[in-house]
Amino acid sequence: MTRRRRGANGGRLGAVLAVALVMAVAGADAKDTARPAFPLADCATLQRPTSPNTWLAASHGPCAAIADEPAPDFPVDAARQAKAWQAWLALQPRVERVWRSDDGLWIEVTDRTPLFGFVDRVSIAIRPLTDGRSTVAVYSRSEVGYWDLGTNRSRVRAWLRGVGKRLSGGGD
Repeated sequence: MTRRRRGANGGRLGAVLAVALVMAVAGADAKDTARPAFPLADCATLQRPTSPNTWLAASHGPCAAIADEPAPDFPVDAARQAKAWQAWLALQPRVERVWRSDDGLWIEVTDRTPLFGFVDRVSIAIRPLTDGRSTVAVYSRSEVGYWDLGTNRSRVRAWLRGVGKRLSGGGD
């Protein structure tokens, strides 16, 4: 009978796990250095990556980054719009709030993709306009990968529609 040395396969597994850990740490460093400039509220400094895994909806004001589409104006003041965003985000199953400004007009969240659970970061900056109206800038971007297969665009559009319906009394 051949006796197997304890840990022989565990040694290989340990080496594989060590290599995976090193690759993950190296990837995290690369990801952090490639992260677009922020804050979004200061559109004058926003730098978007050349990769097609971001989506920006924004209007009204000078922005260093070109928006993919204009953001809507809402017929409510900024505080009411902020409350609608908070309520909408609370209903989203994979959204986690990361940060919110004291006035509630700047919100940072993460949203995980349904199938693989990739983390995407979303910045929402609500801006007051004249006559009790407000607008918003929404910037969604993938934390990993080069392509997002339209996930960020779909998310931004769906969220803008959802908040718009809430503000017009159309519910969720």
